[in-house]
Amino acid sequence: RLMPDSPDDFNKLEQRIAGSIITFVGSNSPANLASRPKRTVIQDETDKFPESGRREGSASGLADQRTKRYTLPFRVKTSTPTITSGTIYKEHSKGDCRKYLGPCPNCGEPIELFFEQIKWDSAAKRADGKWNLEEVRKSARYECQICAGMMDEHQKGEFIEKAQWTPTNPDADPAYRSYHLASWYAPWLQCS
Repeated sequence: RLMPDSPDDFNKLEQRIAGSIITFVGSNSPANLASRPKRTVIQDETDKFPESGRREGSASGLADQRTKRYTLPFRVKTSTPTITSGTIYKEHSKGDCRKYLGPCPNCGEPIELFFEQIKWDSAAKRADGKWNLEEVRKSARYECQICAGMMDEHQKGEFIEKAQWTPTNPDADPAYRSYHLASWYAPWLQCS
């Protein structure tokens, strides 16, 4: 119902929806990144942006510059962190480094989910030494790093519902909020 009547107002790189304009720009196009002032800029997979050229700044920096004329700009950067010198790692470190902590269903202490704490039955290993992924999926559970109690998949929904974003960097720039969330928090099995 938000689609415009004219197909000319809805193309691949610029979409006009309900009085708003959404512009899509590739990180490999410095001229397009530098050409439009925007109050809101959302950058996805910033660690995969190409290296900056000699004349232009980084693609992420150019995108940030598009917001400087606005009093309260809104900038979002998302990415899978790749290396400590990458954009997302540096930006995350500036912020308050929020973690999504939920209560262990056994001891009630707030915990962060770590991959190392995901356990599954050793019987899921086949005779040829490879893992039977269906058996791994069926038997996987989370071992609390505090009490060693187990959280089953059916308990994960309540854990996620009660979890809260908790800042962990007391030296953060007060203008930056940063969040880290691993894929195993996803409530859908196909995302874990």
